[in-house]
Amino acid sequence: MAAEAGYTGGPANRGYLQRCHVAETEEKALANARQFMWMQGEFTGLAHPVWSSPSGYFSPSNRRAFVEFAVGRRSNPRAAAFEDQLRDQQIIAGTPKTVLPKFRRLLEETRPSIVGLWAADGFVSDADTRTCIRLLGQEVLPAIREMGKELGLASPFEANAPVSIRYDEGPGTEPAVAEAQAALR
Repeated sequence: MAAEAGYTGGPANRGYLQRCHVAETEEKALANARQFMWMQGEFTGLAHPVWSSPSGYFSPSNRRAFVEFAVGRRSNPRAAAFEDQLRDQQIIAGTPKTVLPKFRRLLEETRPSIVGLWAADGFVSDADTRTCIRLLGQEVLPAIREMGKELGLASPFEANAPVSIRYDEGPGTEPAVAEAQAALR
C-alpha cells in the first residue's frame, strides 16, 4: 500500500530496542545483564501477538513462535537461556570496548535510524545503573553515532522523513514541522 502511494520506507522508518548493560568489567556487566532474565513473560503475561508484534516488528519466524506460544503449541520463546540470548545478541553486555563490535553488527544488519537502549532491569543496584548510563553516554553512544554516520544512517529528523505522504511536499511545509525545525536552529 505504501508503494502504491509512492512511498518507499528506509532506515528513517525503523527503530530498534536493545537490551544492553555496560560496566567497567566483563564480569560485572554479565552479572547485571542476567537481571534481564527476571521477567521473561511471567506474571504480566503476553499480549496478543498480532497486537504486540505486528508484521515487520519481528522476523516471521520469531512472530510465528509467539503466535504458537499464545495458542499453546510451543514453549515460551522468551525463555531462551541467558547464554543463548547473549550469543544471539538479544542481550548485549560487556565493557564499552567489547559491546561496540556487537552494536556495529546490529547497525549493519538491521539499519535502524533510532536505537533505544534498555540499560537495566531487575535487581541492578543504583550505583551499577548509574555507571552503565555514564559509560553509555560517554563512550558507547558517541561511537554508535559515528558508526551510524559511516553507514549512512540518519535520524528521521536528519532525513526529514515525512510523518505522512500528505505532508511530504518539501521540507517545512507542514506548520508543526516548520516550527520544530525553527526551534532546532
